[in-house]
Amino acid sequence: FADSVKSLVRGHKGKGHLCFGWLCDMRTGSFAANIVNIAVNLTLVWLFYWPRSLSAFSSLIFSALALAGAHKFEFPVTGAATVGLVFVALAHIIWENVYLFLFDLFIIYPTLMLSLEMYRGVITPENYAKEEEYVDIETIGQCGTKV
Repeated sequence: FADSVKSLVRGHKGKGHLCFGWLCDMRTGSFAANIVNIAVNLTLVWLFYWPRSLSAFSSLIFSALALAGAHKFEFPVTGAATVGLVFVALAHIIWENVYLFLFDLFIIYPTLMLSLEMYRGVITPENYAKEEEYVDIETIGQCGTKV
């Protein structure tokens, strides 16, 4: 089933596997997750003088690194950001904050997968498709779906 869905989307080559229920590739997913992380942590620090602001500031820094690494296709930067985010998640486990830990997993997954795909050479500036993905109507017709 997954292969037939992937065949419907052209331009997927060079983007690795899909994230967030086939909504986007890992680079886009990493951008989205880290932007959400920055917004949430800024809100927590601004609205409440959050008692664990050190973890919030650390998370902000690592998410900013992840955004920069994803933008420039730099594996060492994205990899370092992933390691930092894992340490922040471990701190949340130690502080017994399950909700923040689960939120951290939401951030770590696309960032880690992007790091792995950049390390393996799946996502590089040369092979990352610049055009938008679109659904091929002919391929849908071949699958037996009427359009």
